[in-house]
Amino acid sequence: MNKGQILLVVGAIALVIVLFFYGNTVPPEKESADKPLATAAFDIDTYIREARQSLSDSHQEQVLATHQQLTDRADNNLKAAAYTNLAGIWEETDPMISAYYLQELAQLTPTSANWEKAGSGFLSNIMHKDTTIRAYAISNALKCLESSLEADPDNSKAKVNMALCYIDGLNQVMTGVQLLLKVVESDPEHIEANLVLGRLAVRSGQFDKAIERLEKIVAIDTTLTEAYFHLAEAYRNNGDKEKAVDALEKCKLSVDNPAFRSEVDQLIKNISNS
Repeated sequence: MNKGQILLVVGAIALVIVLFFYGNTVPPEKESADKPLATAAFDIDTYIREARQSLSDSHQEQVLATHQQLTDRADNNLKAAAYTNLAGIWEETDPMISAYYLQELAQLTPTSANWEKAGSGFLSNIMHKDTTIRAYAISNALKCLESSLEADPDNSKAKVNMALCYIDGLNQVMTGVQLLLKVVESDPEHIEANLVLGRLAVRSGQFDKAIERLEKIVAIDTTLTEAYFHLAEAYRNNGDKEKAVDALEKCKLSVDNPAFRSEVDQLIKNISNS
């Protein structure tokens, strides 16, 4: 589980603690109108130049040396290697820039997998606090994932990530749900699709449906931290404290992070004492 996923789940736990004291369910999200993304200009080249100043001297030298391979005379193999290296350099420092270089790689070598990877990179930025960057990330994530599905209409990972763009990026929940339902129709045990559908079922108060989906995937993969967390919330709202606590214990043990475990321990205590 990466740092971003841990932060998302910890944030979700904090939300659940608030709901535990002030309300038992979360109302379903309202579908937003199909309105265009923000049109404010976002200059990725300027963004990269400014971000480069925050790199260490060794990383700056590495970036500049790699950019020198991107000349008009360079063959596609050299360019592909350069884009791959640049995406790797920026992956931890700035995922947006990493996604940009993955997109450049996909344009050069347009396979479904390359487009999907670029789309996934942009997807990780769709909750950015800067609304201009967020709009850029959502727009490019959708473009990349559409290209991925054009190259391979059966790429289920691209379908799930596109659904997440609609659900978490554009708040067009039903559009995303329809994509996810198509995935589970062809693959009933698809972990990522069932996980998102389970999360949405908890959010909308459909706890029995959530339990059915989430129990299915934790039986397949016992390390699914987020699935255990949402499963615990579904159990709790259905009045099954014992199962809720058991799911949280499994959730806690799957992440070696003291802050995360402390949050879960507090939630377990709250449930046990309720």
